[in-house]
Amino acid sequence: MRTEMEVIKEILEWAKRQEKVRAVLLTGSRANPGAFTDILSDYDVIFVVNDLPEYAGDDSWVSKFGEVITFFKDEFIWKEHGGVKTYTRLMQYSDGIRIDFSLWPIELLELISKTAILPDSLDIGYKVLLDKDRLTKELKPPTHRAYDISPPTEAEFLTQVREFWWDITYVPKALWRDELFFAKYMMEHIRFGFFEKVLNWYIGMRHNWSVNPGKHGRWYKHYLEPELYERLEKTFFGSELKENLDAMFQLIELFRYFGIELAKSLGYNYPMHLDEKVSKYITAIEKLSRNAKERSAGF
Repeated sequence: MRTEMEVIKEILEWAKRQEKVRAVLLTGSRANPGAFTDILSDYDVIFVVNDLPEYAGDDSWVSKFGEVITFFKDEFIWKEHGGVKTYTRLMQYSDGIRIDFSLWPIELLELISKTAILPDSLDIGYKVLLDKDRLTKELKPPTHRAYDISPPTEAEFLTQVREFWWDITYVPKALWRDELFFAKYMMEHIRFGFFEKVLNWYIGMRHNWSVNPGKHGRWYKHYLEPELYERLEKTFFGSELKENLDAMFQLIELFRYFGIELAKSLGYNYPMHLDEKVSKYITAIEKLSRNAKERSAGF
C-alpha cells in the first residue's frame, strides 16, 4: 500500500500538469489533528478547477491514481452559496487506498472565502496542497470543531428517551415469538436511532462538549470509559434467545445510566417513572412461558 507521502505526491504531480486545476485541498480526517487515522483512512481531496464540465463529464482522470475496483459518484448543490454545483468521485483503489475527490468551481472557493464561517467540510480541517493563483489566501482557518457534540435542549433529550422506551418494547415481543430477524432489526434501529444520540451526548458532556466521537461511534473506544466500553460490546449478540435477551438488558442498563448522568449534568429530569413501567413490562414478557395462551399475572 502506498504511503501518505506517496499518495499526496502523485496527486500534486498530476494537478501541477493540469492547466485547469488551479488549487488542491486536503480535508477530512487527514487534515484534522484531533482525528484518529491509520493506513486505511480515506484521502479527502478537493480539486478547484476552472472547467468543471470537463472533469465532471469525463472520469478517465481518476484512473491516473490507481486501479479502481469500485466507485460512487454524486453531486451537491450549495444552496447557501448561490446554488453552485459540485461533484464527488469516491474511488476505492485495488491497493487499499481510497480517495474521495470533490470537484469545485473557482466560484465556490471565492464565495466561501467571503463568508465569516467555513462550511463544516472545511472547518473540520483542511490543508492547502497547491494554490496556483492564491485562491485560498482569504480562507478562514479551520476550528476543527465542526462536528463536535453539542448539548441537547431538554425537549431534544426527552424525545430521545421517550422514543427509546417506546421502541424497546418491540424487542422482547419479537424474541418471545421467535422472530429473530425482526428483533435484530429493532435492536439496531434503537441502537442507531436513539441510543447512539444519547451516548454521543454523554461523551460530549464527559469531554466538555469539545469532541467528535466519529460517524456512528467510530471513536467510542477512545472516548468512553473502558468499563463502559466493555459493557457496550456486550450489547452485540448472536442468534441464541438468551444472548439476545442479555444484550437487550445491557443496552437498557447503559441507556439508563447515560440518560441519568446526562440529565444530572444538564439539570434536566430523567423520566424514571417511564423507565420503571416499561422495564416492568419487558421483564414480564421475558418470564412469559413460550407456550402461554393468555397473559400471566405479571402484566
